[in-house]
Amino acid sequence: MRALSHPQKTPVGIPHKATASHQPMPPQSRDAHSLFNLQRTIGNQALQRLLGVGGDGERHPGSILDPLRLNPENVAPLIRSAPGTALSNPYMPSRPGSSTQIITGATGELVADAYGAEAVSVGTRIFAPDGLPEAVLRHELVHAAQAAQEGPPASREVLEMEACKAAHLPMMPPAGALFPLSPSPGLPLFHPALRTLLRAGRWLASRSVNTLSKHVARHGRRIAGRAVHSIFRNPREIKSLVKRAVQDAARLARSQATKGADEVLEEGGVRVMQQGTRTPGKFRTVIEKNFDSPIGTRGERILRVVLDQSGRVVTAFPVDRFLGIGLGAVAVGLFTANTAEAAEQSRAVIEAHENRPTDWGEVAFELAIDVLSLGLLASSPVNEGEDLMLALDRIVDQATQDTIREIEASEGIELTPEQKLAIRDLVEVAVGAPMEFEAMEEEAAASEPRRHIRSPDGSILDTRTGRVTLGPGPKF
Repeated sequence: MRALSHPQKTPVGIPHKATASHQPMPPQSRDAHSLFNLQRTIGNQALQRLLGVGGDGERHPGSILDPLRLNPENVAPLIRSAPGTALSNPYMPSRPGSSTQIITGATGELVADAYGAEAVSVGTRIFAPDGLPEAVLRHELVHAAQAAQEGPPASREVLEMEACKAAHLPMMPPAGALFPLSPSPGLPLFHPALRTLLRAGRWLASRSVNTLSKHVARHGRRIAGRAVHSIFRNPREIKSLVKRAVQDAARLARSQATKGADEVLEEGGVRVMQQGTRTPGKFRTVIEKNFDSPIGTRGERILRVVLDQSGRVVTAFPVDRFLGIGLGAVAVGLFTANTAEAAEQSRAVIEAHENRPTDWGEVAFELAIDVLSLGLLASSPVNEGEDLMLALDRIVDQATQDTIREIEASEGIELTPEQKLAIRDLVEVAVGAPMEFEAMEEEAAASEPRRHIRSPDGSILDTRTGRVTLGPGPKF
């Protein structure tokens, strides 16, 4: 895959003459034009599956009409249904069945855009827009030939090095030229963090309606408590800030397809990195975004967001608050790891509590014992909720104590009472605030007043205008 890096393209073959009738279309018109051509190419049903639109015209989650548009996870229907044209490939091994196809036009442009690239190879098929530069074409021809090689696949670094070498040759080699290539799995390259970031974008855009999500949000709101108002300037904007950070991180990851998972991506005030966990083979994705205006109560501008591998937001907090209390990168790393563990433990405890089976025989027996012992309130639902809250408080307390102890041991210092209190507030916010995302939008929507109220006689009251439409029923 060749990442976007050419602001001006030199088409292969006869250059198109620029005239007044061929001015560049605005992005919206270009998208509509591409979709119209795509509809004619792959048909209505395939296009509906791609767009995430049902037969009734209703848009479903995962549609390319979402803000993140096409991506490596939802572009598969387009790749499978696109017809190709045979293309001569001098790098392809000479054996039966080895051939290369190219898909251009609207289909090729949309697939390449899904991977944030000028062109992309899937197996021995190349997807590219019209007018592809010759250097980029050579790059993708090598990737197609690599997919036809036999043997265990080479590393992504080796595959890209070979493709870049071919792209910098002065001309296309003659057919059948010997060019030893490494085998590849035939899959497009994209940064390992992109899949997690795209899942996070969908998770943040979803509305939670189940009971478990409401319980998680309620407990998260209690954990964050008043501390959230001492950390964030506007707690209601936390989710919006996280969304912006995730979207910018996804755009960055699209443009850095050849970078490894252990490399830090950084550009335009956005950083993306990988964080290990205590579980072998399990990683988290960490995002940092520097906002133009303050997001914290003390002028902080840098938001750190931690995602698990499913894309769920684990923690979120203004990372430059640590500079304000005299602590640096070591403290931030220890805090991030401990709060992420605490957030995952808290959610697991809530889920286990809400999903536990109810033994009504045991409940009746305990209730009878409580009544006989005049301890009716001892095992009431209120106390069961208190047990859960105590368990969550213990998790937060443990994360706070572990962070303080590890910072003091690593830095060789003794934290002041003010620093310890600030860490406590940050732990509560980092653990609790993202849990509120579970049902915040759904609860906000439910709290809006009803627009129309119907009375028993059929009259309708418009609560916004105050107008009443009389119904046919009897009036009292």
